[in-house]
Amino acid sequence: MALESMAYHMPDFRGRLIDAGRLELVRLLGAGGCGVVYLAVDHHAPSSSSSKATPVRRAVKIIRKVDTPDIEYQRREIDLHSLVSGIPHVLPLHYAFEDEHYFYLVTEYCETDLYKVLFESQTFHGNDELVRSAFLQILDAVHACHQKRVFHRDLKPENILCSADGSDVYIADFGLATQNSRSATFGCGSAPYLSPVLIKATESVGQEFSQQAYSTKRADVWALGIILVNMITGLGPWEKAVTEDPRFCEHLLDDGYLERVIPASRGVIQVLKKVFRINPQSRPSLEQLRQSIVNLDNLFPARKEVETSTPALSSVLVAGVVPQEVVVDVEEDEERITDPGEFYEYDDDSDEEHAYLYIGAVDDTADSDSECTSVDESGPATPSSFPVPLNGSEFVEGLEKALLPLTDAGKPVEPASEVSILARLDLLVLE
Repeated sequence: MALESMAYHMPDFRGRLIDAGRLELVRLLGAGGCGVVYLAVDHHAPSSSSSKATPVRRAVKIIRKVDTPDIEYQRREIDLHSLVSGIPHVLPLHYAFEDEHYFYLVTEYCETDLYKVLFESQTFHGNDELVRSAFLQILDAVHACHQKRVFHRDLKPENILCSADGSDVYIADFGLATQNSRSATFGCGSAPYLSPVLIKATESVGQEFSQQAYSTKRADVWALGIILVNMITGLGPWEKAVTEDPRFCEHLLDDGYLERVIPASRGVIQVLKKVFRINPQSRPSLEQLRQSIVNLDNLFPARKEVETSTPALSSVLVAGVVPQEVVVDVEEDEERITDPGEFYEYDDDSDEEHAYLYIGAVDDTADSDSECTSVDESGPATPSSFPVPLNGSEFVEGLEKALLPLTDAGKPVEPASEVSILARLDLLVLE
């Protein structure tokens, strides 16, 4: 539906020759917030010159130009993708060009994307080493991008292209990427993969935490954690990291939530607990996350773990994949922060040198002038066996207790009965 919707707003490019006849657009591959992706044949590539040679296939992302000054955000995607194109497991961008109405990004063609491999073919199911290898490829590519001060901000299976067997993966779609290590653009990305501080919602944990800048690096770490859950289980731990989501609330209140609903090894669960810490500063670095994954004996639960699992966990193992649709609002403008020190004290993470296209569904209400070029936000299913949501008074009391250990010991804390949930969240030590 989203693909058809976006294609409806763009011309049909099938059969067209572009770039002075070099590229012939063959068929539509996917659609995103303000563009479409086509399979193309490169008639000027060496192996295409002979009639007996196999034609060289490319993917061409076509982006409709917007008015100034927003057009600079579109140029930024090209610039940042070009900057990281030579990194292993980043989708190679061969070149880009433009005409009066469109930008054209010519990239390597990949057979499929991680979303299809995970949620349609289930290629990764039960294969520890395939999951480990693919996830480390993603993690290493993100790490290398961070070293070049490129922070993706929209990591999700739809934006990770791969071979049909899932053995080779490539990060794609840098439409939301930024070189700011701190950003004030909330709600930028896909709902299931946003960390709490990113989500713009009336009662989201993120907006209750802070109205200031957040760490784009730490946000990518959170998204990688969700992707790891997807790869191992075919599920997502929650729909959105907001207090209105009962599954996320349970995670905040119950340290055993992940063990109960995520069918993964105990080692993976311990890694995820660190990645999904509410305080971004306490999450592992990419180097630490990598070492943790390498050190794990297994990613999927061992037979003994399955046999001793709770009924809820067993039912999830059998349930498999269920479709789900989630939509997230996206902020239009990113605040350029020239002096992040005005908001935060830098920690050891602040030294970026040492810290280390199938495009998904479309939000039909998205403004084409927005800097955010992906507003998708479909995601994996969440466990269906979740218990009845807590009532309001129990939730407030429990959440205050859960968040109390994260408050700054140097600040006075009133008795729980006299401190509202919003006040408690304001006491958190942020990035």
